Amino acid sequence: MSRWIKRIAVALLIVLLVVSVGFVAWTRISRYAAFPEAAALGASSARAPEGWLVFKPKAPNGSGMVFYPGGLVDAAAYTPIAQALAERGSLVVIAPMPLDLAVFGITAGDAVIKAFPEVERWAIGGHSLGGSMAGEYVGQRGAEIAAGTSRIRGVVLYGSYIQTSAGVAKLPVTGLSLYGSNDTLSKPPITIEQRLAGGPAGLKLMAIEGGNHAMFGDYGPQAGDGQQTVPLPELRRQIVDATAAFLASMK
Repeated sequence: MSRWIKRIAVALLIVLLVVSVGFVAWTRISRYAAFPEAAALGASSARAPEGWLVFKPKAPNGSGMVFYPGGLVDAAAYTPIAQALAERGSLVVIAPMPLDLAVFGITAGDAVIKAFPEVERWAIGGHSLGGSMAGEYVGQRGAEIAAGTSRIRGVVLYGSYIQTSAGVAKLPVTGLSLYGSNDTLSKPPITIEQRLAGGPAGLKLMAIEGGNHAMFGDYGPQAGDGQQTVPLPELRRQIVDATAAFLASMK
């Protein structure tokens, strides 16, 4: 009997190994690489030892944003928006995720916030899966936020929403949620009610007319997404304007 138990255990370990290797291979094959210009911008940023892409403002306004990339998207794809926000006074740190999946790096914000004590007010933001996990992180830090011992003041969502189970709706933080009017990636589509339900009280919800799901990053189209019907520079201007104003307004 013990011989069969050992054989079964070995067989299960082999299956687990095959599944794990297959999963890792899938994440590499399915990954969305940043466009060359964005990749170059990421390479020239003030990289931290942890691999963060850091964009420091010349005239800081006291605000900062930790940014969680979308699922299977190269972190460097978000550098154009990060640089533009830094030019408007906010420190922006893009945190690359294990296997490019923010679900494996929800607490990344802890180390970033600790590394920049000069930043007075932080927003935790993200795109798609990254936005949902940013919300999970804010919820996990709910006790400190409620007690006033955290520098987290807001959450920024790009093409995303927060699960109500995260508990963010009850916290004293502000929120901004931007999404493209032509975003058709989610099946079924994310409803207005879903976008609002899990967010903080007073969440500012803004549709970017003519935009889609992929407009937030420089990595190309995604299967199932809608088409951009407005030039990308105009879409990005709206995204940066809304986000910069939100970050500067946090108290």
